[in-house]
Amino acid sequence: MANWKMQIHPSSQDGQACEYAIEALSDGLIGLDFRFDDDEGDLRLKTKEQIKDTTRRFYYAFCDEMKVGDHVLIVSHNYPFALCRVSSEYHYVTHAEVLGHWFRHFRYVEVLAYYRDYIVNPKEWPMIRTPNAISPMRDQDTVEYQLVEQWLADSDA
Repeated sequence: MANWKMQIHPSSQDGQACEYAIEALSDGLIGLDFRFDDDEGDLRLKTKEQIKDTTRRFYYAFCDEMKVGDHVLIVSHNYPFALCRVSSEYHYVTHAEVLGHWFRHFRYVEVLAYYRDYIVNPKEWPMIRTPNAISPMRDQDTVEYQLVEQWLADSDA
């Protein structure tokens, strides 16, 4: 199983990142979309090389590399928000309104826990830099990777 970190909000910074995350997680979803309505379509129908350079590494990995059973650390405003387990393959809809969310690329997840219930005092929360909407955590020495592993160990999830 792999670990990932992800933000669940549109690229616009309208101050509603937590709200977007809560809405998506309440429906058991994580999702993302391309900026400025420049959608690539169903990523299963493309190769990595066919996707525009600016999105290739991150969005294609969400489709192709992420697997059922992987863990996803949801980050909001550079702080841990929730921990999820991926429970479906990648899905795509042509119109986000079908889902009732802002994204067209998505996966179903099981929410394992919210960070506020794990570490109650926000002053103890580590800052998790997340410059991209989604990225795999490959370096086991990072704060975020160790946070996920410790959280899983503590919760027996």
